[in-house]
Amino acid sequence: RAVAEADVVAAEERGRRFDLGRPPLLRLVLVRLAAQRFRLILTKHHIVLDGWSVPLLLGELFALYVNGGDSAGLPRVKPYREYLRWLAGQDRQAAKAVWQEALSGVEPTLIAGAVVGQSGVLPRRVPLTLSRELTAAVQRLARANELTVNTVVQGVWGLLLARLTGRQDVVFGAVVSGRSPEIAGVERMLGLFINTVPVRVRYTMRDTVRTILARVQREQLHLQPYHYLGLPEIQSTTATGNLFDTVTVFENYPV
Repeated sequence: RAVAEADVVAAEERGRRFDLGRPPLLRLVLVRLAAQRFRLILTKHHIVLDGWSVPLLLGELFALYVNGGDSAGLPRVKPYREYLRWLAGQDRQAAKAVWQEALSGVEPTLIAGAVVGQSGVLPRRVPLTLSRELTAAVQRLARANELTVNTVVQGVWGLLLARLTGRQDVVFGAVVSGRSPEIAGVERMLGLFINTVPVRVRYTMRDTVRTILARVQREQLHLQPYHYLGLPEIQSTTATGNLFDTVTVFENYPV
């Protein structure tokens, strides 16, 4: 019963909307399940923390708990303003030029169709677990061709979109960490760094899958230094409006 009641509390917390004009934008609720058993429910607005930040925050929270609230042993805080200072110093016009070249001639890839008058809804999950054999095969394919598993996932998604649309030049979104290695200590910083950027997959009938995957990785590496540019600014370089309605998210957080 206690677990079911905690689930109800979690659902209520999830349904409580944040007001950006009224702090806090992060809530913690501790639910007692038994005499020595509790559940901690953390609810946050995405503008405060991205996925990478959550295990960092929880690590510090658990360290405080173990040490009785003593923060002396915690690592020195790297302030988010260091990232904002770095961001303000970037050449946005040069970044726009790079994205404009990368997306030259692209047409939107929209497969969901227009929905008029629909209000926001909570996301639904449709879990699919890959077998160990398929997972190992994907890892071997990536390793043998000096690719990341993320590249394989993006390439496969692009090829699926190509088949669904009957095109050989498609685009979709990908969520990137936004944590530039130019910023010292960025891997320990808390805040919102992620961005969604376009991924373009194009090919001819003469291309092999390996050729396509290698091209995807090469083009994404070229664009990586410009991942900081916001999606509205990137899309403004194409004069086509919304470029895509599907997004891939490859999560690989430090835990």
